[in-house]
Parts: sequence; C-alpha cells; structure tokens
Amino acid sequence: QRRLRLESAVRRYERGDTIFFADDAADSVFYLDSGIAKIEHLSSTGQTSIFWFCVPGDLFGAGGISGSLWQSVYAKALEQSTVLILSRTKFEKLILDHPLLGLNVIKFLSARLRLACDSMAEVSQRASLRVGRVILRIAESCGRWNSNGEVELMVRVTHQEIADMVGCTRQTVAEVSQALSRRGILRMEKRILYIVDIEQLRMIVENAEGH
Repeated sequence: QRRLRLESAVRRYERGDTIFFADDAADSVFYLDSGIAKIEHLSSTGQTSIFWFCVPGDLFGAGGISGSLWQSVYAKALEQSTVLILSRTKFEKLILDHPLLGLNVIKFLSARLRLACDSMAEVSQRASLRVGRVILRIAESCGRWNSNGEVELMVRVTHQEIADMVGCTRQTVAEVSQALSRRGILRMEKRILYIVDIEQLRMIVENAEGH
C-alpha cells in the first residue's frame, strides 16, 4: 500500500461530487482511502441504477482495471472522500512487481461479478425479497458490528437508493422496511440503517427463495 500511495495522485471530493463519468477515458484505477462512494449507471431515459457502494480500501474504476477504453458507469462521493488515482500503466507494473496484489484484484473482480450475476438472477423475484437481499448485500460489504450486537451500515443509504439498486419504487422499499422494523429486524436512526437481527433477515430471505 505504501508504493500505491507514493505513485498515486491524491484527490479529495465533497459530498455529491462526481469522481468519474461514464464516458471518461478508462486509463486510471481508483482506490478509496476515506469516505464513501457509489457506483451507478444512468440510462438514456434518466433512470438511475446503483450497482454498489465503495468503502475505504476498495478499488474501483473497473474500466481501468479490465483494460477498457472508456468507463461505463459513474462514481460519486456520498460524503467527503479521499481517492488515490493511479494510471493503468503504473497499476499493471505494480501487479507485476507484487503478484499477491494481482490475486487480490482477481478476488475483487470476482466479487463484483458475483454481485452482477446476483442482480440479474433477482430480476424475476418479488420486490420484497429483492429488498431483503440488497440490504444483506450492503451489510456484507459496508456493515460493521456495534456494541449492541447489531450490524450498522456504514453508508447512509436512503430508501430511494435501495430502490435504485432493486429496481422498484421508494414506496415499496419503505413498506418492506417498516414491516421488518415492526418485527424487530431492522431499525433506522438518523438515516443510519441497523440490522438488529441479521440471522432472522437471512432466514426470511432464504425461506422466501425456497418457495
């Protein structure tokens, strides 16, 4: 990580700033040093689809990693963030010099591919099940246990952002969240989502998938 820092340009972004656009040249790789970022796609009709959230320690800018000419998605800062930007040439040299980094990048890309495959598989499932699965997915990458034994999501995700990930309406997400809150599985406080009983949420999702 020391060499990554030495060879990277450091950029700071305020909440709402765009880190890169979908038509930017994919000649760099991005590393989130602090803050939170989201990766999203904007369709020709103006509809937003959120693919995932990045937390400190995440690589993003898959176009630069995979060798594409152009980025195909947008990256935006959800809060004040610091990003290390490394040219593709330097990144590839870094992998050649440190093979373990290459293995970690393969794992990273495989995890992102799994997310994409899961999203495609969920299209035909009912909205309530998709909402539950997305909450679990966010918890897997952006959750941390707190002193109360709850999983606290590190991103302040809104109902609309979950809806953009699921492909449903904000009202549907609100209704599902309220139903789970009444059962003591979720709670929201100051726009932070807490999973009070993550095992129960997993059971609900798994049982629903079996029907």
